Order: sequence, then structure tokens, then C-alpha cells
Amino acid sequence: MEQDDRLLNAMFEMCNHKNPLNDGQREWHIADIPGLLREERYDELDERYNQALTESFTSREAEKRYFFAWNQMDNPFYDMDTLVEAGPQGLALIKNWQRARPRSTHAWLAEAQYWNHRAWLYRSYGWARETTRAMWICAAACNERMVIAALNAIDCEPRQWMAAALISTNSKVFGQPEWLVEFLVGADVAGQPLMEDLAEYHRHSPQEVDALMAHSGLSFTDAVCPNLPRPSVLPECNDDAGQKYWLAVCLAIFPTAFYVLDEYIPFRMPRWRGSHEEIREFLESSVCDHLSAAEREHLELLIWWDDHRDLRIKEVDSPAEQERIIAKAEEISLRAHIQESRHNALEWLRVCYSDLDDNDALWRTLQRSIVEKVKLNNYFSDDTIKFALRDFPDTWWMYNFLCQNAQQTEFAVPKIRRGYFQYAGLLGFEKDEAQGLAWL
Repeated sequence: MEQDDRLLNAMFEMCNHKNPLNDGQREWHIADIPGLLREERYDELDERYNQALTESFTSREAEKRYFFAWNQMDNPFYDMDTLVEAGPQGLALIKNWQRARPRSTHAWLAEAQYWNHRAWLYRSYGWARETTRAMWICAAACNERMVIAALNAIDCEPRQWMAAALISTNSKVFGQPEWLVEFLVGADVAGQPLMEDLAEYHRHSPQEVDALMAHSGLSFTDAVCPNLPRPSVLPECNDDAGQKYWLAVCLAIFPTAFYVLDEYIPFRMPRWRGSHEEIREFLESSVCDHLSAAEREHLELLIWWDDHRDLRIKEVDSPAEQERIIAKAEEISLRAHIQESRHNALEWLRVCYSDLDDNDALWRTLQRSIVEKVKLNNYFSDDTIKFALRDFPDTWWMYNFLCQNAQQTEFAVPKIRRGYFQYAGLLGFEKDEAQGLAWL
């Protein structure tokens, strides 16, 4: 009943109060990296990000802000996105930053994240529908460059936990460079060849490889390992410089971190050759003693999400089992303490009720999703508008929804609607052709 009252009150507010016009500002924005780099304002960049790094140790909100400023996973609007999209031109700006400020941890972190994101784009998260062998080899080469940049970032600033977090995830996905363990146990690897697999493939298929390398700026002029720093924070390496090792590095720097664990757990799931039992044991270990009850609950619920994210309700034959699964998802969507857990449950419920053609339950779930600041996709945005025109005509509800749903969304239709209605001066928007076009 309390939840129903909260939803009714939220809908009443949306109907009767016009919210301020939004401007598309990103939620976790720290700085316009490309803009400041083009203007060569390197000291300002370093000052902003050094301050954000310092603050990241002081609160979960500040930790989240720093983490999401540098991480593209399920986060298409982070500080580096336009720099990565610029490809070699973006990389050139980063290199200029490094030349101007060679001891800037964030100049090196920017390069590490550039190669990290580029590795994922080669892995069919970019322009291609399938990952070819050549693309995997390019991704591995990007990963190698990322590790080199990340080592420099940590050497410049021993508090640089984000660089270790990036290596941790990528080592699970793309593996670790062959020379890395050798280096971490004390060997001098300067002068060793890099990108050997890519060079070998290039000999057999030069046009294919040249075209792929052009996307990111990979170059055979960088095919020799440079002199690498040995950050003092790195622990001993026992013949494995993979995901667990770099998580240990991250936690040695930041023992009370949460968001790195939030990214670590999904890559220990069965789909990544891990197990739920392993995750439960990890959550019971001393590594997680610092977590709050809400944080521990969220990480445990990632197991539920792994089990259900691809499950369609009609695949479940038993009506009783269907009811049980839906009831559990409803409970999580209402009771989970951390928003991402509630978002996961609401995402599953939207698909579930749509598959069941249960419009009443779907509309209720869509309203709750809006209260939770979920960005609805094109399909569910259409459903929402259909229901709202029926139930909330002649109110501010539609205007408020269109503004909120277009804010920091990766879906095209909500932004097009937001821009068109402001351009035309409809549904509560003041007519402003210039601002409307900016959204289109």
C-alpha cells in the first residue's frame, strides 16, 4: 500500500508540476576532455581529475562519479566517449597531453581508457556484427597498449585505482600480454616485440589489417616494448597477472572500493567461465568485509540477474513457477536498496508483462520505471505515450516524461521526440527552433 501511495503521489506531481527544461548535461560529467585538450588547457584537466580522484576515496557518490567518468561499460555517456569516437585524432590529442605533462596520471589513464574502449569496439561492440579473427587480434593489441599506459598511470600516481580496475576487467576478456607476468616477477622486457600476432596476420592479409588498424590508430611503429615503470604498489605476482591479480592491486590502493567489485562480479559468472558458487564464496570472504548490507545485497542480486536477464516468461511451463519468478522480480524492484538492482528487476518485468500482454501490469511497471529514472527504449517509450495519452491528457505529465526520457539516453526516438516538440512548441514545450534542432 505504501508503494502504491508513493507511485500515485509521483504521478500526481508529474501531472500537476512542470519541471525545469533539461539541457542534456551528463550525470557523471567531470570535464569536457576533448574540448580542453584542443585548447591545450592541460593544467585545468589535471586539476579537475586529480580533485575527483582525491574525492573518490571520501564517499560512494564521489567514487561513482570518478568510476563512471572513466568507464564505458553500460555507460555510453562518459567523459571519454567523444575522444574515443574521434579515433586516431582523439589519440593524438591524448599524446599531446602526455608530451606536455609526462607525469600526469590522467593523461596516461586517458590513453589506457582509449585503448580499453577500442578493444571492446573491435570485439563487435562497434561497427561489425561479427568478430573476425583479425578483429580479435586487433583487440589484443589494444589491450597490450592499454596495460602499458595503465602501468604509467599508476606509476605517476600511486592512488590511481581506476587504471588497475581497467586492467582487471580486460584481462578477463582479452587475456594478458605474454610479457606481463615476466615483467611483474622482475624481468626486463624493454625491447621485446609487441603485436606479434597482428604483424603475422598482416603479412597474410595486409589490406584487411591496415583497414582495421586505421579505426583505432594502432601502428607497427609502436611494436617494441618501451622501458616500463615498476609502481611500488604492485604486489608479488605468482605466474598469473589476470583479473584477480589486478583486483588485488585495485583493493591495495582503495581497500573500501565498491564499484570495482560491481564490475568484477559479472565477469565471474558462468557465461564468463566462472560460477555462482565462486561468487558466493567471494562475497563471504574478508575482501568484502567493508561492504554495507545494501552493497552486499546488490552484489548478491547480480546472481539473480545473471539467471533471469535472458529468461522469457513464456519459456517457463509451470504457471506456479511463473508466479514465483514474477513475485521475486516484483519484490526486488520494490525492496532492493540499490537503484541498479531495482532497474534490473524492472527491465525484466517490462519484457515479462509485454510478453504476457498484461497491459495493466505493464503500465504500472512503466510508471515505476519512470519514477526510478529508467531511460525507456524506443518500444517501451511508445507504450508509455499510448497509455499516458489515455490516462493523463491535458496535464504536464507528457512534457515531464519527454524531458526526462531524453536525458542521457542512447535511444534515438526519445531524443527525436524531445527535439521535435520543442522545435514545434507542442505538448508543453515553449517553441525554440534552435534548441529543438540541437536535440535532433
